[in-house]
Amino acid sequence: MRTIFFSFSAEPVWKTLFFFEGSVCEKLAAWTRQNPEARVIFVMPTGYAGKYGEGLQKHLHERCGIAHIPFIKKQTFLERSFRFFYSYFVYTGTTRIMATIGIRPDEPPGGGPFKKYLGPLKWLISRTFGRSDFFRKVFVPYFYYHVFRGRPFQELFEKYKPDLIFASNIINQFDTALVAEAKRQGVPTMGMSTNWDHYDKYYLPMQTDTLLVQSDQMKDFAIRYQWYDPKCLSLTGYPHLDFVSREGHTLSRAEVLEGLRLPPDARYIVYASSSAYCKDEPDIIEEILKWIAEKRLPQNLYVVIRPYAGVRKWDREVEEEKFDRFEGYSHARIFRGQFWGDAQKSNFSMNVLHKADVVLAVYTTMAIEAAVLGRPLIAPTFDGYAGKRPFSKSVRRFAIREHFRDVVKTGALKPAYTFDQLYTYLSEYLKDPMLDAEKRQALIERVCYLTDGNASERIFQRIQKSIL
Repeated sequence: MRTIFFSFSAEPVWKTLFFFEGSVCEKLAAWTRQNPEARVIFVMPTGYAGKYGEGLQKHLHERCGIAHIPFIKKQTFLERSFRFFYSYFVYTGTTRIMATIGIRPDEPPGGGPFKKYLGPLKWLISRTFGRSDFFRKVFVPYFYYHVFRGRPFQELFEKYKPDLIFASNIINQFDTALVAEAKRQGVPTMGMSTNWDHYDKYYLPMQTDTLLVQSDQMKDFAIRYQWYDPKCLSLTGYPHLDFVSREGHTLSRAEVLEGLRLPPDARYIVYASSSAYCKDEPDIIEEILKWIAEKRLPQNLYVVIRPYAGVRKWDREVEEEKFDRFEGYSHARIFRGQFWGDAQKSNFSMNVLHKADVVLAVYTTMAIEAAVLGRPLIAPTFDGYAGKRPFSKSVRRFAIREHFRDVVKTGALKPAYTFDQLYTYLSEYLKDPMLDAEKRQALIERVCYLTDGNASERIFQRIQKSIL
């Protein structure tokens, strides 16, 4: 019997590969049900069964099961030091934010109050050791086994004797340890990242034999920052965009307006919050609502605010507080619907995005989904009424992230640097939603590869061919 270990180590894996009809998980379960010589084991940290077990249950059968692994994330000083060393073999604009400025303006970068002062050292590591093929391809993998001595997956390998390891989220430490055990035992490996902003952040110590990349952009990043051989890369597209782009999920405009409690003739803007890390977003919304009240914008225009659905409780609480002030505004709606995880709720959420007249998104991944759905995009890239905050606390800091530079270059996401610019762009898009359509298509081609609804099938086919 041929056995696949399929990692499930983080919430984004559910969104990308599991929850919707036609997902990679569903295809693997159906294939193993029909093929008595194939078996898939979803390998996940202990505790994930309570969170995702019910959703997975319908796919499980005799040759499609779950294995729970106790995985301790806490590391020794030596392990933390070694990880610090190899992580900064990559140092980009994205890394600079994470390592010296901080995504979260009220928290120290990199997790400690003094770590920003290590910025020059991190940069130096990237420009010395990080440019060495020996250190990247030989030194780091070799010493990884001597530093990280724990082998949490050893017994599982001995029990099932897998023929292929699929690491679904290779940036995760759980997946790294799984790939490391596979390499110890000579088992072929295949991997992918669940998001587009992983390869330009930090260096990953373990390379998989095959890496599935969702776009030309991610292919370039895997080569440029992770030093993958192009022959090891395979383009697939983004599997979660299968769900976004399928016409069978489309609701009527009337159904969406009713669900948002808006009048039948309403038009609306979706404001997709960038997160709790952008404090001045309420200023932007307040000004738009003033323009509506002053009749500078159409009177049937509404602002649908989508708070950032952060994983951390702190993020969610800050977002609640940030936007609660708009609860009483007649032309504002706060939409807290779940964008990923529950098929029915996710379907409605995608339709909310699809029927929007304009989408405002400040360097958030939702800009990509909005482009796929053909929505005009504006990024309010200024600090509201505050004027110009220090760069380390300004929304402008997000613009230096490598993965978003490609988006801005296409012209599909139009940056507005003042309230006047924002008003001008909003007015133009409300008059002509097809404006810049060719730029949105360029964004899709660069950042999304194909949006034909078959990315999950391509991933499944690559896994299947690798084990037969």
